[in-house]
Amino acid sequence: MKYLLLLALLYFLYRLWRWFKGPEEGELVKDPNCGVYVPKDKALRVDVGGRTLYFCSRRCLEAYRRRERPP
Repeated sequence: MKYLLLLALLYFLYRLWRWFKGPEEGELVKDPNCGVYVPKDKALRVDVGGRTLYFCSRRCLEAYRRRERPP
């Protein structure tokens, strides 16, 4: 029983440490289409109207372009 409590405590401390440490990736950016956060260095980068937007995939980029295109 002592070992189970010790293992549970160690696991809890590990999870607490990981939470404080934050993500291992670099800076996270939010995809304006689906709202997913992706590592900036892995996101698709597009300049739109003088500002830079980041997308998680080409599919989200195309969906954003279709949605933002005036009728």
